Amino acid sequence: MDTINGGNFDLAVKTVLEKQSDIAERIHSENTRDWLFKLADVPSDEVQLAALAHDIDRSIAPRILQGEKESYDDYKVRHSERSSQLVGQILHDLKFEEKIVLRVMELVKFHEVGGDEEMNLLQDADSISYFDVNLEGYAARNTKEKTAAKVKWMYERCSPRARTQINGLKTYQKIVLGKET
Repeated sequence: MDTINGGNFDLAVKTVLEKQSDIAERIHSENTRDWLFKLADVPSDEVQLAALAHDIDRSIAPRILQGEKESYDDYKVRHSERSSQLVGQILHDLKFEEKIVLRVMELVKFHEVGGDEEMNLLQDADSISYFDVNLEGYAARNTKEKTAAKVKWMYERCSPRARTQINGLKTYQKIVLGKET
């Protein structure tokens, strides 16, 4: 089994995925991890765990929802901080070394805004995955205006390489550009 600094990577992956009761969130998390491998030669174990856990708060009650008068950015900060705390607790319970726990927590906390190379990688993978596997469902559940605002937010935060990937996705072409492929 793979390990990172004395912790069991495979067990951490299994535990994080088991906590995700919402199947759409689990698909998005696994797809985000898959995109890491398309964007980087060898993503670290820490960024892989962060990819799987970056939205874990959406599967563990109480779920964080955007307040009526809260900005989307403020909501995303609360979402990221709660997900960071939850994955930190999981990794502590699995007896991972503190430096590993802190790094995964940091990656999750900043996955919406980026920062260093791995944070930016995770942000790109998350955005691409949203367009790849979440956009269609999001558009079906929300108004055109809300969908357009989310699309704009997710797209504008991306690097040029992520935008290139997004532009080639069938869901992006269909829903955003109105092209049938």
